[in-house]
Amino acid sequence: MDIREHSVEAKNAIIAHLSTDLIGSGAYRHVYGLAGRPDCVLKVEYGQGTHSQFHNVAEWHTWCEVEQTQWAKWFAPCVSIDGVGVSMVQRRTQPLTEWPQAIRESGLPALFTDVKLANWGLLDGRAVCHDYGYNSLMPRGLRRVKMVPLSVFTGPMAPYRDAA
Repeated sequence: MDIREHSVEAKNAIIAHLSTDLIGSGAYRHVYGLAGRPDCVLKVEYGQGTHSQFHNVAEWHTWCEVEQTQWAKWFAPCVSIDGVGVSMVQRRTQPLTEWPQAIRESGLPALFTDVKLANWGLLDGRAVCHDYGYNSLMPRGLRRVKMVPLSVFTGPMAPYRDAA
């Protein structure tokens, strides 16, 4: 059976089974506690198809890009995502009531764009962003794109040269 054939009621029943309480809601997602995993949350997008903003997918891809870098310490880790991006599991943070002094003094990496206290929390004693569906990782990277000769991709030193 195609998952798109399931009703809203079935989706809500699955959410009720997997979640504990509604922690919060934003413009495109609801965030729930995750049953059996008090260290995680379940983020569920409520737009469908062309109405979806794919914030779970954006966060998942962002986490995959930064996970093995020096910047990972600024992000709440993503744990898993479903095959269509409707639901995602992320490490749970504790709410911040004010910006930590270290951030007030040193600032934040410039790749964050939706910087408001509600998008940040404490995880393992440090401030991390837990809502980074909007960020400048992709746009910033695109500004650095430049044209290069085709031979860079097809010449003898090309890393992904076709066998043909």
